[in-house]
Amino acid sequence: MNHVLMKQFEFHVWAYEKTFRHLESLPDHVFEKKMQNVFPSLAKVFGHVYVVDNLWLGAIAGKSFHEVRRSIGQWTEETEGRSIVGMEELFGHLAHQYRNFLHDKHEGEVIKVVHPEFGNLTASYFDLIQHVVKSWYISSGKYYVHVAPVRL
Repeated sequence: MNHVLMKQFEFHVWAYEKTFRHLESLPDHVFEKKMQNVFPSLAKVFGHVYVVDNLWLGAIAGKSFHEVRRSIGQWTEETEGRSIVGMEELFGHLAHQYRNFLHDKHEGEVIKVVHPEFGNLTASYFDLIQHVVKSWYISSGKYYVHVAPVRL
């Protein structure tokens, strides 16, 4: 088991679990409440994050762009109508998939992610997991969970 990669990934899990705890402390309607923002509700934010985290796992695991793209509809459907608890279950299952994939990977191992329009990305597993972790906090977690409820 690679402790460096797992520690980085576990920070990601900790961040979204902490966010779910916060959301569970709010009134039930907040998760689905319509808001004037980039996403129409916090439920849609988490749906988007779930799809993107699945997308990155597919890319890091070596799935083709087209295979990953075909799965986006399924991942989106999995999030539809989910409560906070239901969404957290999806994220828990996805975290398990990441752990299973990462357990025998080495942080310095370099892989190539191929995109038909943007070209190839050559990066280490460590760099790619850092991207997953930081993208959650910067683009979704920090802004949408801490700023968006203020606008509700």
